[in-house]
Amino acid sequence: MLTEDYLMRILRLATAALARAVGLKAVELYQDAIWVIDQALEQLVGLRIDLINNLDDNSLLAALTKEGEIDLERLYMAADLIREQADIYEKVGMGGESQWRFVRALTFYLEVALHGGTENFPPPNEPIESLVHHLTLKQLPAATLFSLYAYSEERGQFMQAEESLLRLISELGPRDDLREELASFYQRWMMKSDADLQAAGVTRGEIQEHRSSNSR
Repeated sequence: MLTEDYLMRILRLATAALARAVGLKAVELYQDAIWVIDQALEQLVGLRIDLINNLDDNSLLAALTKEGEIDLERLYMAADLIREQADIYEKVGMGGESQWRFVRALTFYLEVALHGGTENFPPPNEPIESLVHHLTLKQLPAATLFSLYAYSEERGQFMQAEESLLRLISELGPRDDLREELASFYQRWMMKSDADLQAAGVTRGEIQEHRSSNSR
């Protein structure tokens, strides 16, 4: 079983490794930076890097779960490392290696945000918004789309929440549960206060138009 002191130590080591990788990237020592991140991920997750890269997101989340709860501190740090590695691969023109890492980083940041964040890291709103603008909804798997939908609604972002849910319906088909979720989504927004709607930049009339248009 991992002790609290050990977890804090590997988080500090991972933070130092991330800073070192950023420095190596700045002087275009890309392969060295990738190696540093690989080593940090192995220590952080407790698995070999080839296994980490080949596991699906749910299996990797399971590896970061202790006593039935996801270790959000390690998950956040893993997202930071994976995002940085994705950026490096993108810089050297390896889009295939970068894209899935950007998506995985977004998935993990969303998981952290939806679980209420962590004590030692700031809310992951900035990296989430940055990755959402960097990627397209078409590049996101269904589970990530649903997480983005839930996160966006929680943040009061009507358009982003709606677009994520509609994209999910487009991918999975007009399933009854998703159509019911869409109807509930519009109903929740119709019941929001004027101040909340103004903050989101949307009116009840616009919501009603969207509901009518997307209920056909």
